Amino acid sequence: MAEMKVANLALQGGGSHGAFTWGVLERLLQEPGLKIDGVSATSAGAINAVVLAHGLTVAGREGAVSALADFWRRVAGLARSGFLQPSWYDGEYFWDGGYMGNPALFPLIYGCQSCEIIVVHINPTERPEIPRTAQGIINRINEISFNSSLFREMRAIAFVSKLIDEGKITDGSLKRMLIHAIDADDVMQGLGPMSKLNADWDFLMHLHDIGRERADRWLKSNLGMLGIESTVDIRAKYL
Repeated sequence: MAEMKVANLALQGGGSHGAFTWGVLERLLQEPGLKIDGVSATSAGAINAVVLAHGLTVAGREGAVSALADFWRRVAGLARSGFLQPSWYDGEYFWDGGYMGNPALFPLIYGCQSCEIIVVHINPTERPEIPRTAQGIINRINEISFNSSLFREMRAIAFVSKLIDEGKITDGSLKRMLIHAIDADDVMQGLGPMSKLNADWDFLMHLHDIGRERADRWLKSNLGMLGIESTVDIRAKYL
């Protein structure tokens, strides 16, 4: 019997682009050799996480797959009936959580047993072209802002890993984290910020199918490396 791999998930936010994460989660849930330890998530990623947790609690993996599909169908239905109202909590408005952590990694580092973090990216980490128009510059500022907190935490992880590699931390007070990433930057680079408000069912299913395909590709290439080493070059991708 193959060894069960255990990993944490870090889910980015990004409006309806969260349907990509839906597809990723669906495929990961159908992988018998992978178990989810903990999830940290922001915005649309947090909604996916809550639906995932509810489905797992009620009816296991199949329940989670079903719950996620039902949720995104409802999103498409609400969009057709006129978009959603602003949220209000305990008498206060709040900034989008993406500015503070998209998503936050420290809960997974300090609150979970697994040293593996699979980051599911929605926001492109880089673009090959230089923005030349006002709208293009605004779009890029949006992407940089929503990735900056993640990059800061990745720098900290890389720093601690370097100290461990150099033998400067030997007492076990800090643990080495192994980082993995599932993304579709080549697709997301072609989508503007306004598409995050597009909840048309065909668009959501398009992102879902891409998410499933990218997760399947990642599993085939990298599942066996969990517990051994990071499958993403932290310095090249985040620093």
